[in-house]
Amino acid sequence: KLTARAAELQGKAPGGAGGQLGVLLAKKSQALEREDFAEAKALSAQIAQLQGSGKAKRASLGGSAAAVEAQIVELKQQKANAVAAEDYDAAQALTTRIKTAEKRLTALKSHNPAAELVAAGSRVLQKLDAAKNAAIDNDDFDGAKRAKTWAATVAEAQRVYQREVAEAEERRNQAVAAEQFEEAKAAKGQIE
Repeated sequence: KLTARAAELQGKAPGGAGGQLGVLLAKKSQALEREDFAEAKALSAQIAQLQGSGKAKRASLGGSAAAVEAQIVELKQQKANAVAAEDYDAAQALTTRIKTAEKRLTALKSHNPAAELVAAGSRVLQKLDAAKNAAIDNDDFDGAKRAKTWAATVAEAQRVYQREVAEAEERRNQAVAAEQFEEAKAAKGQIE
């Protein structure tokens, strides 16, 4: 879903893209901070599994926000048709379905994988900076150089990812405005 450069950087740096993936990366970072290596290893296995599937969070929430937005538009149209046909029982049932879909949409939008990933990357950068400073204090200049190289790689991956998310969000917003929901769904998939 990312460009080749972001994917290349992603393969070199401790990071990933995606909703559940961002959460797992943050948990792994926390486990490493606590030096709980057993948990970090278990989380690494889960991360590897999600990198293969990539759809776990969307599936658990019932689809992407763009798909739910499209569903709401369709339900509202069906409700308008039911009212026009004076089928008030159907209109009432559709109102209930619209409210349910709107609640699901709120839940989907409150989950921000890009923000989670950026926050996890920032924590990694802080740890790498601390490792670099500790290595310098111990005259381990090779270690300091490795930490600096990793930090540059993580920072570049973060910049690329943020730019791609912004571009995908713009494409999604334009597609939603034009009621091109398949394109909006595709753009949202690139964000998650």
